[in-house]
Amino acid sequence: MKSIVFALFLGVVAACGSNESASPDAAADPLVGTWSSALTAGVVVSMKFDGNNYTTGLISLLTNGTYGLQASKGTYSIQGDTVILRKTSSSCQGVTSVTKLSSATFSRKGNGLSFSDSTTIVMFQLSTGDPTGTGVAKLGCYKADNTFQVNPLTPVP
Repeated sequence: MKSIVFALFLGVVAACGSNESASPDAAADPLVGTWSSALTAGVVVSMKFDGNNYTTGLISLLTNGTYGLQASKGTYSIQGDTVILRKTSSSCQGVTSVTKLSSATFSRKGNGLSFSDSTTIVMFQLSTGDPTGTGVAKLGCYKADNTFQVNPLTPVP
């Protein structure tokens, strides 16, 4: 079941991304590609960098047995070893406070990528191949009280 959910998640992240072709040249843009990380059992986060656009999402099994997907997209730029994300749409807009501009230090080694700030580090692996499988996830937002509220992907002002 986890592989189906993960495949569904990667498919959603890919569909939310831009239509531009991703450059395979890691030297030109070390972030290009689709990256994923299993944070805990049943919780997967993925990021897709393509051109100057990014899409990110977090999928998790909800207490009612369905899956929830929190997603955002926007543009990004790289300054040295720092990535700056400018969020343009979020499934949390109107539910919680959405940060429009954020940054993190990154490091890429082969098919591994890490993002960190002063308190957190997240390790990703480059996803290879096309996702397979089917499934359904509700789009929405995970709130501070660990509940999930269904909400569309909407522009961040």
